Amino acid sequence: MIKKNFLYFFALSSIFVISSFQFSYADIGTASVDSFDVDYKIENGMLDTIFLDPDFTELIITMDASSDGTFEITIPRSLLDAKFDTMDDVFFILVDGFETDYVEIDSSVDFRTIVIPFFAGDSVIDIIGTDALNRS
Repeated sequence: MIKKNFLYFFALSSIFVISSFQFSYADIGTASVDSFDVDYKIENGMLDTIFLDPDFTELIITMDASSDGTFEITIPRSLLDAKFDTMDDVFFILVDGFETDYVEIDSSVDFRTIVIPFFAGDSVIDIIGTDALNRS
């Protein structure tokens, strides 16, 4: 009886593990944006382009999102930053034109790393700051 119950429990737990497993893939790399290296990691998508629009103090990211995922980016502060006086401020983030929240996971005097969620089919992320190309 114990052996039969163990086998039944093992079969159910195996089904749970297999059914809860979700395949995802990541595109990881470094892009050159106006002579700055920008590290990124996109889960469940592929990066197309990253470019800076200094007139609007924003990074524009184009991607192909196969399913819901996240985009992690390390932004050099000399390329783009968000400040209020001398304190860090929040970036304004749009995904396909809709404002979204993000998480800042790391920062230093030289960079800020943020993670932005997106949905399947999303194709453009705008990261809007307050200063662009601050080469001081």
